[in-house]
Formats: sequence, structure tokens, C-alpha cells
Amino acid sequence: MRRTLTLLVVGCILLSGLTGAAIAQDREPNDSFEDAVTIEPGEHEGLTIESGDDEDYFAIDVAAGTSLRVTLTAEKRDGRLPESAPDLTIYRETQGSVDSTSDYDTVPSAATATMNASEQFDEAQTVYIRVDGDGNTEESTDYRLTLVTQDDRFEHNGDFEQAALVEPGSYEDLRIAGGHDQDYFAVDVAAGTSLRVTLTAEKRDGRLPESAPDLTIYRETQGSVDSTSDYDTVPSAATATMNASEQFDEAQTVYIRVEGDGNSPAITDYRLTLVTQDDQFEHNGGFDTAAGIEPGSYEDLRIAGGNDQDYFAVDVTAGATLNVTLVSEKRDGTLPRTAPSVDLYDPQQGRIGGTSNYETVPASSTASLALSEEFDEAQTVYIRVDGDTDASEITKYNLSVRLMEPAPTATSTPTSKPTPTPVNTAATSPPDRTARSTAVPTTEFRATDTDDRPGSTTTESPGFDVASTLVALVILFGVRRRG
Repeated sequence: MRRTLTLLVVGCILLSGLTGAAIAQDREPNDSFEDAVTIEPGEHEGLTIESGDDEDYFAIDVAAGTSLRVTLTAEKRDGRLPESAPDLTIYRETQGSVDSTSDYDTVPSAATATMNASEQFDEAQTVYIRVDGDGNTEESTDYRLTLVTQDDRFEHNGDFEQAALVEPGSYEDLRIAGGHDQDYFAVDVAAGTSLRVTLTAEKRDGRLPESAPDLTIYRETQGSVDSTSDYDTVPSAATATMNASEQFDEAQTVYIRVEGDGNSPAITDYRLTLVTQDDQFEHNGGFDTAAGIEPGSYEDLRIAGGNDQDYFAVDVTAGATLNVTLVSEKRDGTLPRTAPSVDLYDPQQGRIGGTSNYETVPASSTASLALSEEFDEAQTVYIRVDGDTDASEITKYNLSVRLMEPAPTATSTPTSKPTPTPVNTAATSPPDRTARSTAVPTTEFRATDTDDRPGSTTTESPGFDVASTLVALVILFGVRRRG
């Protein structure tokens, strides 16, 4: 019984080995386009280049707009790649080469090394893959082939004429299939609209692919208005972002181009976000188009990039003080590079004063700057809000304009001083048992001062005349007699 079981197990092992060999043999001969083995997307193992002169051909059907990425993983031998380690080439259905590489990405301690080739196909077709032994060696190389296909719903959009019409919003699962690939998009904007485009690219193995795309915005006339290839990235993040923006004075169709950078065949996945904002005062980009405003508060204004400027005009009265406060929104806890400055100009467009010094609190989501100026004459004053530096970010801000009128001056009315009437009255009070004395009215008068200063006067001390004194003494004597 044990012998029978042992024979059965050995037979299964042999059968399994023969089956695997048969599967591998089914791929051969596949050393030409005509003999190419048709495969599906996925991972294909157990492949071998028998020598430096050996070639393997594969075929895969792709739909229109499909990106194909082929990864070849070659096994090292004694810590190094064999001399026959193959090259990799992708062909169109017409057998024209579209991407080829012989450069392996390798880590000394790894048992394998990899290379990648990719392409995006605008038309449905059969694509060929050639794995070609390198060199004249008879040494064999084992390898694995991995095919990944991705469909971009906006293909074909490889030029201005084929640009995909989109609305403001976020679009995910887009891709650039190599450094030569380009995606074009079109969006309609109204007059005075600020457009901000954010491209978020996915990293691969902690870094951006060589084909990580550039971003450009074009006017309807296909003239470039803003372009960038600078990514903002954090080492620990899985993605990196870049921004481009522009403000359009006229209604038009705006084009956005996403272009693979360099000759790398790597596919880069990305997300595109479009944000449009309307400024109620556009077009106000110069003195001649300055928006006339009254003192008050104005919100939801914006500077669309470092080269953008907003002009306002306000009338001030003689002696008034103009106070201007600008509140700018922070982004990720910091002021954008385009956080605007404020300047004041007179009617002759001469600069009166300005500031770019913001007051900020770390915990606050905004920062503010203030400017104050007093005017001796009534005039129209221009306020310029100017984006700082050549950065492309849109900065949202609020503007407060206050006018402090001069306090009214009090008018004094001269009053005439009444002339006192001389009094010379001797009042006699009836005797009273409790009275000890009787007050006698006094006479006030002015006399010419003996000083030689002209016009100076002196007031003499009041006194009693002789008759009044005698009457007072008689009354006093009578009161004492009765007591």
C-alpha cells in the first residue's frame, strides 16, 4: 500500500513537471512577428532567453486610448545580470517601434533587475512586444513579463484640435504614457474669471517618475499664459503637486496642456483639478479701468498670480483720513507667495505710500496689512492691490476702505459784558431783638488809575459815607439802651 502511494506521488510530480514544460514549450517558437504569442494583461512567469541571439515576440490587443506599460524582470546570476539580459521593445500593429529600452533599474542586494517600456495608443490595434537577448553569449536569462493596461477616458486628446472639453472640477485616473505623451483639455471661462489648475502626480517608489508632466495654460489663441514644471513635494507623501493660474479679462475657451517630461517611457498617473472664480470688479487691472468704490468692506476678491493687479478709485474730502485694510487668506498655515501689497496713488498716478508688511498670528487662517493717509485737498485716490513675485497661485482677499472726515470746528459768538449799574441805597431794617448788626449795601465804581498806562483802570474798595455811619451808630446805641 505504501509502495503504491509513493509511486502515485512520484507520478504526479513528474506529470506536473511535464505539464509545466509543455506550457513553456507552447510559447515557442515565438521569434518573429508572425509567430508572436498572444497574451493578456497580467504577469507571465517562467520565460527564458536561451542566448544572446534569442528573441521572444508577444502580442496583445488594446482598445483606443489605452496606455500599455510593460515591465521586464530579469533574474541575476551570482549577483549580476547575465550578458544575455534582454532588451525590451514595443511595436505598433504596423511593426513600427514606439518605445525601446535596455536600461535596467537594479539594487545590488536584489536578486532581480527591472526595466520598463510604455506607450499610449490612440487607436485600437494589436501591439507587439519583443524581448531580445543582448550580446553574442550563449548564456541564458530567466525573466518575467508584466503587462498593465489603463484606459484614459479623455483619449484621444493629444493636441489642441482634440482637446477634451471639461468643466471646473477634479478629474482622476489620468495618465501620461511616457515623456513624449501630451494631454490637452479645454474649459470655457467668463470675462473676469480666474482659473487655477492643480496637477497632482503619483510618485513611484517614493519619487516622481522621470516622465512626471509639466503643466501649461493657453489662451484661446493658443498663446501660453502660464507654465510650470516645479512640483511641491513632501518626502513622506505619495504624491506631488504643481499649480498654474491666470485671470482672463475676456470670455474665451482656455486650453490646458499636460506634457510628459523627458524621454522616459514610464507611465505617470495624475489628477487634474480646475477651479474658477469670478471677481465682481474685473476688469480693473489699470488706472484707466479702476473700479470706483465707496467706503465699506468688499469680500471674495482675488489676485490671480504674482503679475495680477487690482485697481480701485475712491473720492476723499479735504482734511479726511483714508484707512485701507487688506486681509489675505493663508494656505496650509502660511501666506501664499502672491500675497498682495497695497499702494496709494494720487490723481496724477504718483505714488503716495504703500505697504507689504503683514501682521499675522500663527493660529489664524488670515493675515492683514493696513495703510493710512491724510489728505489736505479733496481728490480721487487710487488703491492698487498688487500680487507679489512671479508665483502663479491665486490669492483670495478682503478689502476694507474707511474714510474719517475731519471734526467740525466750533464757532464762538462774541457776547457783550453788561455794564454794572451803580447802587447807592441805604436800607434801614426795623429793630430786631436777635440782630446784632445791619448789612448796608455798598457802592461799586471805577476810577481812572494813577498809572500812566493808557486805558488801565482800577476798582476801589467799597466804603461808607459819613451820614450812613452816623445813622448806624444811633441805631446801635438805641438797641443797647433797651437791652
